[in-house]
Amino acid sequence: MKLPALLIQEDLTLRSIIAHLLLRKGYDCKAVASLEDLCTTEPTNYKLVISDLLFAGIRPEEYVLQLQDRLTYERLFIITMLGQAKVKRGIYKLVDVDGYYDYPIDLSEFELQI
Repeated sequence: MKLPALLIQEDLTLRSIIAHLLLRKGYDCKAVASLEDLCTTEPTNYKLVISDLLFAGIRPEEYVLQLQDRLTYERLFIITMLGQAKVKRGIYKLVDVDGYYDYPIDLSEFELQI
């Protein structure tokens, strides 16, 4: 049985690349552009969640709190183009993050972590 993974990434190219990587690693990957794209009838329990932080109308810190409220997951990875150390520190204070990657990402390093 494949492990469930959720990928939340607006950038279509990056979403496709990471989704393909997850499938190669044996995950059953649900890839969406935003948290709002998830249907209310879909599962909310994932082995792995990979998400961006940049979404219109919401601060990154508020967004990760929404992730915690709406989803259950074992591991959380952030991949973002934001690149602000202050935001990164704030995220680590709010939630347990297994990896925080600035874009462009080293996919070989990321693959070792998942």
